[in-house]
Amino acid sequence: MKDKKWIFIAAVLIAVILAGMGWFLLSGDRLSQGPAAVIDAMFTYPNPELLDEDSIAHIGLGVETTPEEQQKMEAANEQMKANWQKAVGRYFAPNCLDPFLNNEAYRYLASAFVLDQEISLVQAELEGKGNLYENALVTFDIDGQQAQVRVKFSLDEHGLITRVEIAERD
Repeated sequence: MKDKKWIFIAAVLIAVILAGMGWFLLSGDRLSQGPAAVIDAMFTYPNPELLDEDSIAHIGLGVETTPEEQQKMEAANEQMKANWQKAVGRYFAPNCLDPFLNNEAYRYLASAFVLDQEISLVQAELEGKGNLYENALVTFDIDGQQAQVRVKFSLDEHGLITRVEIAERD
C-alpha cells in the first residue's frame, strides 16, 4: 500500500514539473502579459477611457480656454490617468507609468483623434526577449492601411516595465 502511495506522489510531482517546464518553454516565444496589454491599449482607438477628447486643449490663434474648460480638461486628464492605471498600471515598476503617459502612451491615440481616424491592433510579434527587455514588431491598421513599428520594453528584475520606446521600423 505504501509503495502505491509513493508511486502516486512521484507521478504527480513529475506531472507538475513537466507542466511547468512546458509552460516555461512555450512562454519564451511570445510577449509577456504586460507588454501585450500595453501594446493593445496604445494601438486601439477610439477608446474614450484611455483618450478622452475633453482632455485635449484646443490651441491656436484667438483660442482662449475658460477656467471652466480648464477644470474640465484637468478632470478628464485625471480620470484618464486613473483608467490607464487600472488598465496597465500593474505591469509598470514604481514611478514608471507617469513617464510612459507623458511620452509614448498617446502618440498614436492623439494622432488618430486629431485626424479622425480609427486604429486597431493587427498583430504584436515578439522580436527579442531577455531578462531586462522585450521587443515587439507591432502591426496595426489605421483607417484601412497597415503600418508597423517596433516597441521596445525595458524591464526591471521583476519583469515590470520601466520604459517603453517606439521606434519606426527599419
